[in-house]
Amino acid sequence: MRVIEGQKWHGNAKFFGPNTQYETVAELMEFGHSRGNGIDLHRRIDGNLKTRQMLVAPEPL
Repeated sequence: MRVIEGQKWHGNAKFFGPNTQYETVAELMEFGHSRGNGIDLHRRIDGNLKTRQMLVAPEPL
C-alpha cells in the first residue's frame, strides 16, 4: 500500500503540490476472515503501521 499525504489537494496529477509526502508500507499486511480489519491513517505515537519514504513519486492517478 502506498500513502500520499499533504495539506492542500492540487489534483490527481500534482497530488498535494510541492509539499506532497510519499510513503509505502514497509511490512506485509495480512488480513484474516475471522475478525474485522481496519486501517487508521492518522499519525499516532503508538501506531503500528511501519512505512518508509518513497524516493520517486508514483504515476498520476
